[in-house]
Amino acid sequence: QQEKAVLRDFCLTSTGNQMVWGGPGIGKSALLAQVFKEIRGGVDADGVALQEEYPDILPYFIRRGTETSMPEKFLRHLCQQLDVIYTLKGFGFGNSTGELSEALELRLQHVSEQDEPKRLVLFVDGLDEALGGNTTILRFVPTAKEWLSVLCASRQVPEVEEWYNRRDDRRSFAVTPLSVADIRALLYEVVDKYDEGLSLAYISAVESVSQGNPLYLKLLCDQLSAGVQQVGDIEDLPKEMEDLYKEVLFRVTDRGRNENAHRLLLLLTETKSSLSADMISDVLDVSVLAASAALDDCMELLFEDPLTTDILDYQLFHESLREYLRKTERKSTAKMADKVTKFCLGWRDLEGHSLKYALEYTSKHLKDREDVEGLWILLTDEEYRQTQIKVSY
Repeated sequence: QQEKAVLRDFCLTSTGNQMVWGGPGIGKSALLAQVFKEIRGGVDADGVALQEEYPDILPYFIRRGTETSMPEKFLRHLCQQLDVIYTLKGFGFGNSTGELSEALELRLQHVSEQDEPKRLVLFVDGLDEALGGNTTILRFVPTAKEWLSVLCASRQVPEVEEWYNRRDDRRSFAVTPLSVADIRALLYEVVDKYDEGLSLAYISAVESVSQGNPLYLKLLCDQLSAGVQQVGDIEDLPKEMEDLYKEVLFRVTDRGRNENAHRLLLLLTETKSSLSADMISDVLDVSVLAASAALDDCMELLFEDPLTTDILDYQLFHESLREYLRKTERKSTAKMADKVTKFCLGWRDLEGHSLKYALEYTSKHLKDREDVEGLWILLTDEEYRQTQIKVSY
């Protein structure tokens, strides 16, 4: 609650830069997403109306291995959102990183020249997830201005620290592991506080095993709520995140009998953006109703994309789950990757969300497969390029 209050106050009254540091699974993304949802909805998590009038929030959540980690996607998204928020007309985009960067700078300059432009807060979560390429998103995060505040979240890695320390007017705090009191409060939400099993010894054991990791606690609470784990059973507590993932996947897929749920998780492991029920239906060759049911079955492991307000689409809720599935189901995820690539190559027969996905990511899937010949054929296909232009613009 205190951390949310700090971020809401920053959004409401502060200029400059705010950084939220924290380790993997510590809850940085959940914190920013919750603050964004509360401000957008005008009510806090307890349903109490927020009395203050907040500025617009422009959120951007980076997920490693997906389109959101690409500078081009980041720059295009910011340009598009600035056009909407400030009713900008007549600005181009371009295709290359350099062209998109210049397009963004022109928009920022134009807004700065307006008489008293309304305030805007840019949320950028997961800066550390976009490192490793030749060009990183760090280069393109706008400088804070009188009307533009910048809120970021990241693991405290040297490259991001060096970048942030070069920015003016900056402040930061670290999301710390959950305390025993925090853990007790979370357990109270799913367990009767008078349950004899909810002893200090059990809570202390949970704190010791989890190391205060909110991701572990979320999954444990899901298991307790489903009746798989029993409160008070210290010996049965999963010792590692991988043990907990194994238990949760066993339950969510009904011991593997829920094939659609299992295939959905494999699909989200190997695709490069959030997916809607319609596209899931197309790729897995099931009805939209069956795809929606699979989404419902897996919802506790999914994250609704906050960037796409016009459609409900989802991705895996944490990168560690993608890594776990690729590690433990190497053959199945490889088959799904091939299936997605072949699906994209049939772009002429696709429409809607599925066509847009194929036009944007077929080349990236071919590159992942190291299919040089297929990539060359695609990139020299004039019909494909013309369709990209038609659908994108």
